[in-house]
Amino acid sequence: MKKTTYVALAGFFLLTQVAGSWATTTNFSMKASLPKATASTMSVNSVVTGGTVTAPTYTFTPVAGTALNWALAFDPVNGIYLPPNAFAIDVANAGAGSADVNIKYAETTAIPNQLKGLGDKATADFRKVIYDATTVSKSAELVLAAHTKKVLKGLNETITKAESTGGWVRIYLGVADGKKPAIGSAIGEPFTNADQGGDYTGTLTITTTL
Repeated sequence: MKKTTYVALAGFFLLTQVAGSWATTTNFSMKASLPKATASTMSVNSVVTGGTVTAPTYTFTPVAGTALNWALAFDPVNGIYLPPNAFAIDVANAGAGSADVNIKYAETTAIPNQLKGLGDKATADFRKVIYDATTVSKSAELVLAAHTKKVLKGLNETITKAESTGGWVRIYLGVADGKKPAIGSAIGEPFTNADQGGDYTGTLTITTTL
């Protein structure tokens, strides 16, 4: 009787050891399908600056349509004509991915006795915008070192998809204020009383290639 009991206990101990070391492994294949871009979208905002030099503020107001019109007013302090705003065009994809963005300008008016057109008086500045959850606007701007601020005249700028990967392209359009940047000469010529009155017009063409 004692011998039989001993064998049964030994068998129970062996089963306990085997059960305690048992394991299985299963691999799960995972995938999230993000649709590729099939087109590009463009949105326009009127931009008003404020604040101080060290802490500037920017107010963006959506603009409907494609007519970008500046109402110039005389600035007696600097003796030039300036608008109350700039424009910002955001070029993004309708879907995931990046596109090559080409920006061209063509003058469309010739005012009698006027030597300089809107292309000489207005400028374009280029930025890469990325998603930034830490900011109120959920975005942050990066300078595109290869694409400096330029006058519109003769503009033919291409920002490649490699340069905008991880974000999208923003184009700032403004009227020259005659201020000289840290390096180089002033960008564009401001409107003054030496210019002829009238409507200065041109066409900005943006082409995206996926």
